[in-house]
Amino acid sequence: MPVIVSPKIFRAACHGMVRSLIVWLMACLLVVVLAFFYRDRIGTELRSGPVSGESSKPGYPSQVYYGPANSIAVLAFEDGGPTGNSSSESFLAAGFSDSLIRRLVRNPKLQVTSARSSLYFQGAQVELPVLAERLRVSHILEGSFREMENSLQFTARLVRMNPNKELWSDTFITTKSELQLLRDQLSTAVAGAMSRAPGPGPVEKELNPDAWLLLLEGRHFLRQRGLESLYRAEAAFTRSKELDPGSSEAWLGLAELYLDPVWPGSGFDPGHEQAREAALTALELNPDLAGAHVVLSKIMRNFDWDWRGAREASRLALDLEPGNADVLSTASDIEFTFGNFEKAVELQEAAISRDPVLLPHLLGLGLLYEFSGDYDNSLIAYRRLLGLNPDYPAVRAFRARVKIAQDKPGSALREAEQETDPFWKRYARTLALIALERFDEADALLEQMIDENAGEAAFQIAEILAYRGDVDLAFEWLDRAREQRDGGMSELIGNQFLAVLEGDERWNRLMVLMGLQ
Repeated sequence: MPVIVSPKIFRAACHGMVRSLIVWLMACLLVVVLAFFYRDRIGTELRSGPVSGESSKPGYPSQVYYGPANSIAVLAFEDGGPTGNSSSESFLAAGFSDSLIRRLVRNPKLQVTSARSSLYFQGAQVELPVLAERLRVSHILEGSFREMENSLQFTARLVRMNPNKELWSDTFITTKSELQLLRDQLSTAVAGAMSRAPGPGPVEKELNPDAWLLLLEGRHFLRQRGLESLYRAEAAFTRSKELDPGSSEAWLGLAELYLDPVWPGSGFDPGHEQAREAALTALELNPDLAGAHVVLSKIMRNFDWDWRGAREASRLALDLEPGNADVLSTASDIEFTFGNFEKAVELQEAAISRDPVLLPHLLGLGLLYEFSGDYDNSLIAYRRLLGLNPDYPAVRAFRARVKIAQDKPGSALREAEQETDPFWKRYARTLALIALERFDEADALLEQMIDENAGEAAFQIAEILAYRGDVDLAFEWLDRAREQRDGGMSELIGNQFLAVLEGDERWNRLMVLMGLQ
């Protein structure tokens, strides 16, 4: 006899089955999600591999992404002095770390943070996880030294940040005359602990110990910047090469300080010519000195406008030290000039990952994205920079440029009004007012710029005139910028504000004159 079920009971049964089915499906979905979560977590732990003798410390976040597995920052060694107080030779604290960084950079299997960024936090009371996050590294090497009666005691330890584990530590008793040997031992030990065996690289000549200590002192003062510090650096490098005439590193130190914008030059000899001579001398002593090729590339790009020579010098440096932040940034700059924006962005991103504290890198990255037409990433780069320094000059002006490209002139004017640098504020406001077709206000600002900044801003004046539609005047000011050796002339290709000039025959002649065609 068939079972007759009432419609009400049937509907209730169906609803119950549907609810049960939904609960079952949700449970299955939860199982799948958990399986993937634990698979990834366990897989990460297996890939990291256990380390003998590791001990994890509580309170360190394990969810933060610090950096690639091969990344490392070397902090300044703490100087305990003979009795636990700071000694008079404090340059050893950062100087030894700087030298160790320069050695590790030559290992192509490591991503090493530059001394400029690693030593930026010297003396600051910042916990290692915070430092690692700011420097974007998964490993940190820290240590200390103290001077005893006839020797130095060094301690060092390598920490992997995620999870927080000490991979290696050791104590060394050495002397000042054996510090170069200790640096090489530490370099090998660190690479081994990170399972990144040292790769082949240029052999560094061992220097006279006293000359080497003077190198550390010179670099210590070179990092401090300021004219007085540069004079002290010059004295240290000069004494170093006198003690060891074959020291290419001493000549390189001189080349770098002579190229510093603060350096006044010598008589009628501008600083970049002194830098060129010192860099060429360094290369005579050691043709494989990447830093000397970098100095020459910067001189050829910024002063000689020998773009192809600058590219070749940067290529040589890149072949020698592809992990050096300064090498990468220099190579990016010359590719920017040639309009190879994708390659330039790749190089600049690599430089930033190794030198995150140097804010001009981020400013340059934002400009690169603008020139390549990637406006969203340009604004992201500038936002990152403002997060590190809200008052950094030119950032708001450059954001205004992007907003104009996005056809947001009102937003561009608001950005310009927030610019902290008076020149860049006037420049950005003028462009934004033109975009808003408020020409009388823009013309008044342009006249003020011509009156006050014609000697150093001919290129920016040409940009404004071209964007205003004054083609003939724009070409006149570009000619003036070329005669004045204006640095902006390296940013012709891809410049949105000069686009109106590109169909003119005078543009082709200019590109030939600049060696860009």
